[in-house]
Amino acid sequence: MLLFNLKPLFNQSIGTLFVGRTEPGEYVSLQKYLNERMKNSQFFRTLWIPTASRWVPFDYQHPYVNASDASSQTWNAFNTSGQAQAPLVQIMAPLNQNNGQKLLDLSSIRYLIVPMFQNYVDGEIYEYYGDRQLYIRALSSLNYLKKVNLGQANQLAVFENAGSLGHIYSSSKPLDINNGNINYHNVSYAYIDPSEYRLSLVVQRGQTINLNFSEAYDQNWRICIGKCSWLDMLFKKNYLPNSSHKKNQIGLNSFYINQATILKSTSKSSYRTGANGAMYLNVTLFYQPMIYFVYGSALSVATLVAVVLLIISRKLLVENRAKNEKI
Repeated sequence: MLLFNLKPLFNQSIGTLFVGRTEPGEYVSLQKYLNERMKNSQFFRTLWIPTASRWVPFDYQHPYVNASDASSQTWNAFNTSGQAQAPLVQIMAPLNQNNGQKLLDLSSIRYLIVPMFQNYVDGEIYEYYGDRQLYIRALSSLNYLKKVNLGQANQLAVFENAGSLGHIYSSSKPLDINNGNINYHNVSYAYIDPSEYRLSLVVQRGQTINLNFSEAYDQNWRICIGKCSWLDMLFKKNYLPNSSHKKNQIGLNSFYINQATILKSTSKSSYRTGANGAMYLNVTLFYQPMIYFVYGSALSVATLVAVVLLIISRKLLVENRAKNEKI
């Protein structure tokens, strides 16, 4: 163990252990480029191949994904290369399949980025994942991607997938990556915070709305119909049933909404009916554990305030008693 800890001394890398790192200009340029695309507030993800740089730019509306994680977890069903294959083969397998572009579209991935190769920047990435140029060549061979020009001096390799869908989108049928006859459309929504989204829907008679939410499937994502307060959510008022929420083919969340389910699960005051029999809905998509966090935090604050008031009142009571005894 002692010899292992002395390794930086022998290979002369100890001099770099405590040196501050400055963000390379290439990543500053990438941030500026992405900022321009973020101005319209449209949700998109970046996919970092083989994995993310330490300088990765992101926010809640524009998160990033490690391709190494996606290929072995969320996209594992599309990875037919086998675990014994080299990292390059495993990572590129989902993208090389016939429906690779559709997989990116439905996962809301707009940009694919290969980090730089430079010592003490991102060079350590390729010590495990292999030759950087092989990843660039593999992406360049995909005709559905377009190379982004960040300037001749920029060493980052950036590719654009122009057909990516937003965070929430509907489909004419249940999501099926192998069915080319399904139409997908982005759904407008109000972003409240990472755990809550609000949108409006119109459900026609006999229609089932297939609502897709491009986050890794979690049964705790729920839908509330109508004007849903935190109190309504706490008591599960006007919830759609769990049976309406499924893990879809690519490992994300899909909700199936029709009039029969709404009539069984919600009160009449939670929706409006039009002359043509259509239902007009205000929908809240939220992460249920946050409700308990909010109320738990409120209870903790209330308890703290009560304890402080009790201490102050006892102190005043003792002081008053002491004054009365002197009198």
